[in-house]
Amino acid sequence: MTTPAATGIDWDAARRRIAQLDKALLAGEEPTAEDVEAILYLRAERLSRVIDDEADTAAGLDVMTVVLGGEDYAIALSAIRQVIRVNTLTLLPGTAPHFAGVRNLRGRPLLVVDLRVLLGLADGELTDAARIIVIGEQRVEYGLIVDAVGEVKKIPLADIQETPGSVAAEARTFLSGVTSDAIAVLDTVALSTDPRLWIDETNTF
Repeated sequence: MTTPAATGIDWDAARRRIAQLDKALLAGEEPTAEDVEAILYLRAERLSRVIDDEADTAAGLDVMTVVLGGEDYAIALSAIRQVIRVNTLTLLPGTAPHFAGVRNLRGRPLLVVDLRVLLGLADGELTDAARIIVIGEQRVEYGLIVDAVGEVKKIPLADIQETPGSVAAEARTFLSGVTSDAIAVLDTVALSTDPRLWIDETNTF
């Protein structure tokens, strides 16, 4: 898809499309190509925006909230490429427990990670509300299983506080912080660079 120019994009319309995506996900519908494109438009807007220090203080992070083990988390929209149903996963024998398996995504294998296991949360049976959040910036990198998706919202940067010490160490590694209303913000860069999400001799039995 051609990167949208800094001008000529109706950002209000893009945000309305995001709101429509939110409603569709809550209703259990698959997002359309236009829905996914709206997310990419918002990402392009943030990357192209030049703001000073004062404006940055009042800025916010566009996120999609998700539920994991009965707790609320947030994933930056800039890192989300697609939201898909779990469907059938091909198991990977001998890999670490947090690797849920592999599934086909447009003719290419997608490695799927059970984020609940990785964060040390309750990992009960998945329901129909479960989804895979496909993560990637320049390319698709991996999928994260979540119990359910919530809403698309903006979190003020000033509202993201340091992760409290009460949070388990395995989870702290992958968090940017926690909001005042107890939404844990996932650090997708930490997830993408952590060797535990690579399949090699260190993550096999």
